[in-house]
Amino acid sequence: MAPSDSTAAKYSRADLTSALKAGCGNTIAVCAAEDTGRFSSPAANETCYESCQTYHLPVVFGATTSTVEDVAAKAPEAGYLLVAAFPHLSLAQAGEILTSTEGTGGRFLDDGSASGVYSRLNLYAVAKKAAAFAASR
Repeated sequence: MAPSDSTAAKYSRADLTSALKAGCGNTIAVCAAEDTGRFSSPAANETCYESCQTYHLPVVFGATTSTVEDVAAKAPEAGYLLVAAFPHLSLAQAGEILTSTEGTGGRFLDDGSASGVYSRLNLYAVAKKAAAFAASR
């Protein structure tokens, strides 16, 4: 019998945490604090991420420029990725966060399809909102 999605996510998270600790030689928090790479500056990382959302390319799919796409309805599997990173969220909450933080539409991959919605996901904003939600509980 296959494990439930939440059980699989729990074990996957444990495996990933173990691998990261082994590769770093310490806890993830200690390794993150010692990081001097590109990801060590949250403000610089956010600026880079925002720039890479569109690469300042023009709109090519005008039909999706002014729409807000319900991520949970269009690409329901996207919520599982967020719940894996933030297990305190329900799938419904994950869908709400993904939808409320999505970027502008119509860019080169956003053709209105289920896969196109992924190009609108602002994962930096998603992580900040999910972390804020966790802190408020």
